[in-house]
Amino acid sequence: MDGFRHRPLWLIAAAGLVVAQAGFALALFDAERDVSALQDDRPILSGRHPLHLYHGALGSECFHRNGETTCYDPNFQAGYPKTPVFDGGCRPAELFLTVGGGGFNPAAYKTGLFAGLLCIPLAFVLAGRGIGLPAGAAVLAGGLGIFIGWSPPVRKLIEEGELDSLAAGLSGLVFLAWMVRYARWFGADSWLVLAGSAVAGWFANPIIWIGLVPVIVGYYLVYAPRRELAWNLGLLGIVAAGLAPNLWWLSDWTRYWFLRHTSLLDNLALPTWQAVLGSPRDYLALAGSPRGMVLAAAGVGGLIAMWRSGHRCGTALLLTSSILTLATTRLLAAGLQVPDAVERLTLFAASLLAAPAAFAFWKLLERGRCAGFGSVAAVMALVAIALGDGQGRPITQGLGLRIEPLALGLTGEQEEAVAAIVRHTTAEARILWDETTDHRPGWNWTALLPVLTHRAYLGGLD
Repeated sequence: MDGFRHRPLWLIAAAGLVVAQAGFALALFDAERDVSALQDDRPILSGRHPLHLYHGALGSECFHRNGETTCYDPNFQAGYPKTPVFDGGCRPAELFLTVGGGGFNPAAYKTGLFAGLLCIPLAFVLAGRGIGLPAGAAVLAGGLGIFIGWSPPVRKLIEEGELDSLAAGLSGLVFLAWMVRYARWFGADSWLVLAGSAVAGWFANPIIWIGLVPVIVGYYLVYAPRRELAWNLGLLGIVAAGLAPNLWWLSDWTRYWFLRHTSLLDNLALPTWQAVLGSPRDYLALAGSPRGMVLAAAGVGGLIAMWRSGHRCGTALLLTSSILTLATTRLLAAGLQVPDAVERLTLFAASLLAAPAAFAFWKLLERGRCAGFGSVAAVMALVAIALGDGQGRPITQGLGLRIEPLALGLTGEQEEAVAAIVRHTTAEARILWDETTDHRPGWNWTALLPVLTHRAYLGGLD
């Protein structure tokens, strides 16, 4: 009786989280939070956003023309196939641009990115309800999601344009949480949420989604023998519903797999057990900061409180998923020095602990008989900071939220280079573009050269 249906006023608090997230997200595009920055034609030049925008434009045009996103691009190298393997990270861009009408459209790309960022707190709220938290505690989980969503690791994903990894992680979080609800209350709502998150997860990043297979198999082996046929068929239907809408492009993904980048596993050395287990200091380093340690401690306390409150399934599933994530993180840290992979897995483990941590805070507030007031006050404080933090964002920075603006639009030097190419060449030219490997801010802007100049190039793509 503690859900949003029975306590609909908590939906206002959840909407407040979205307002706060919108205030923070707008600062990515304009320091003064001017909405018009989303609608102008300046492309995002940070990280690989230009590459994803370019390939998204190619894929959306092809989709509008013949229902596919795999196509041949003659404008770089000596021509190459643009596939779901390269560039795999452009699928969100293809979606944004397809909805925006197809073709090169920086405004549609920025609007899609903004809308995607608004989903971060909602994913954490939804995950909280999936494991059975009261509506107020789920709202607190959404607030923690905002802090996680603007932490340095997530900010790095946004900066680099790895929206596919971010979307797959959020989908996996919601999926795992609602597996708990599906085990406890087999109904249409849990089936639809699981199917929807499966569709989004497969679309965003199949590699990350495949990583959930061990948890799903273990879940099935534990619960399937004790449940009725309809429950088992429903779970099979969730798997089918997740894959079916994505088969049209997954077939190309498997067909062009040979074009993939070098796999992390290609260089994976088998570490010793001592190196994998590590020392307490290694685990403290994974937390990254005192805030991370507080979240981890609160998450463990929340798991204990959930177990004692009767949320046994949710506790077991989140604990198992966290342990597997941590084990994989230690394996990668010991056997392969890949900071990005370790960072992302640590981030996912932190996300799994957000709902238990929110439950722990909720229980503490309940003991003080101020759970409702405290949760609403936290949401109002976030809204006030997001919309009212002044020059230099001192409060935001003090809270550890990274909302510095992305690089938008060409610099004067880049505009001069584009003008010189157009002035001194013709459309029949194939231009050799050579540059250093120094990845300074905006380094990948050259992926947009065919759109900006209507010329073909050797080099400059990535």
